[in-house]
Amino acid sequence: MSYTCFQALYHDGFHTEDVLALMEAFFYTPNVSLMKDRYERNCKRLEKYPYLFRRDFPPFDKLPIRFFPMMTITDTFHFMWVKGDSGNSLMFGIKW
Repeated sequence: MSYTCFQALYHDGFHTEDVLALMEAFFYTPNVSLMKDRYERNCKRLEKYPYLFRRDFPPFDKLPIRFFPMMTITDTFHFMWVKGDSGNSLMFGIKW
């Protein structure tokens, strides 16, 4: 519930920098080590996959996206935020 409230405030343009800082503190930062470990583990596995031609995966800290996990009673979603020169924007939610 609180995630959707913050998301609505952000999209309504209400103190977007403050709202995003709160969202990062409450939803992103507590999960960052788990997501970083998962990303690095997946990159190592993908490097061994013979049919994948990309081998230059960026470090986790340099990714242009951030995933904000949110749980509901029945489902888990991850919302992807894109960090860009013109600011941050919510791209889409992924049911996990």
